[in-house]
Formats: sequence, structure tokens, C-alpha cells
Amino acid sequence: MNLEKQDRRAKVTDKEIAAKELLKGDLEAKILEKIKFQWKTLRKAFMDLNVEKTGAISKKEFKFYLEFWGMDISSEEFDHVFHKFDLDGDGVISYKDF
Repeated sequence: MNLEKQDRRAKVTDKEIAAKELLKGDLEAKILEKIKFQWKTLRKAFMDLNVEKTGAISKKEFKFYLEFWGMDISSEEFDHVFHKFDLDGDGVISYKDF
């Protein structure tokens, strides 16, 4: 019986891991879809996402919108996605990166 319980737990863990991996790949696409759905132009999207009007989207601003859109992701997943959008690696998403 104990072996069966362990086997069931392992399957659940494997499913959770697989789901998280799928989410990572789809997460970027989901974010882009949200942006396309909510704004008519990239310029307007960038301006709205840059709440503090600094000329670049900070991690705080980006995280706010992900939470606003109901995307509950771990810190590791957030860092992964943020770095995908921060092409030049300067710690913010500039308009050029966007």
C-alpha cells in the first residue's frame, strides 16, 4: 500500500512539474496576447505599462500587470519571463526591448 501511495504522489509531482514547464513556454505567448487584446498599439501598451513614466518598464510595473491579469507565477518564473522581455539585460524593459 505504501508503494502505491508513493507512486501516486510521484505521478502528481510529475504532472505538476510538466504543467509548470508548459506554463513557462506559454507564459510569454499569454502575456503577448493580453497586450494585443488590451491595447491597439504597442506604443500605447508601453506607455500604460510604464506607470511611473520613467521611459522603461521596471520589474515592479511588469509584475503588477501580470498579477492584474491573474498570472500567479513564482519568482523564478517571473525572472525568466522578465529577462525574455529585457533583451539588452539592463534590468528594465525599454521601448526598444518591448
